[in-house]
Amino acid sequence: MWIALGEYRGQSDMRMLLRYVMARYNRAAIERSYRSYVTDSLSMIPRMTYYTTRWVDLVYGYNVDSRTADEIIEDVAARLEAE
Repeated sequence: MWIALGEYRGQSDMRMLLRYVMARYNRAAIERSYRSYVTDSLSMIPRMTYYTTRWVDLVYGYNVDSRTADEIIEDVAARLEAE
């Protein structure tokens, strides 16, 4: 928080300051998680083991749909019939 207070150059409104502090905190948390992921990935290379999920999927919650095309079509059709 103290770093964010030193960097903030916006309006003197407390709401705007708190929004900036939260945004700065979230950005720092994402950067720390990325650095940790890369460090762990590099340490796993000599052991010939690798992560099966990408960092982006872990952080932003992208889900890979493992259903087949027919299952997706059936699901969409069932939802349309329910309406």
